[in-house]
Amino acid sequence: TRCLYYNQSHFWREALGFCLKKDGTVCHVVAGGKKCVAAASNDTATMLLCLDATVDLTSATGTRTVPLVDFFVADGIKNTVLAPGELLVKVRVPHSLASGASSGGAVQRLEGYAKLRHRNSIDFPLLSVGARFDVDDKMTITAARVVVSALGARPNKLALEPFVGRVLDDVVTDDISKLAFAKCTPLTNIADDPAWRKDMVPVYVKRAVLDARANARS
Repeated sequence: TRCLYYNQSHFWREALGFCLKKDGTVCHVVAGGKKCVAAASNDTATMLLCLDATVDLTSATGTRTVPLVDFFVADGIKNTVLAPGELLVKVRVPHSLASGASSGGAVQRLEGYAKLRHRNSIDFPLLSVGARFDVDDKMTITAARVVVSALGARPNKLALEPFVGRVLDDVVTDDISKLAFAKCTPLTNIADDPAWRKDMVPVYVKRAVLDARANARS
């Protein structure tokens, strides 16, 4: 997790006053906040959440399997459920569906990703979007996932149930982008204007969905 008020030199942070994430008792982002809101900046997790991944957590007492959606919590200091002494040792991604569409045709899985950053290499995301759709041979959606991250302490999984049964076309792509704009609000603790980053949410959600659609077999 990253935050402008934490990812600075000791001298800078001491001059301002330490924060909840390190040595302090206040959050400089949310006045009176009791939880750290440093932004989740893990590129891999965004896409794995779209794929319904699970993780194996191992300690001296054994191994437990946790759905990745339950692995992250909204606290920038400790934003996972890892217990002391546990290691994440394995990520499991379920096989994509090969059949089962209501129309009788094969189901194919479409995946897409988009990332807003300053440069095309090394930079942490200002915004990351993963998209996954299971569609039949008529591009009718049977399952959908879109995850938007780098806006808060926990990745944001959009509720896309109303889109199941609709055709993954330009209208649905625009509707999902509009939903993301309504449901996603960047905090102010990452570089660049949060209002501009919010305006970029529907742009990058649309790019991720179009990236997924481009993978469709004709």
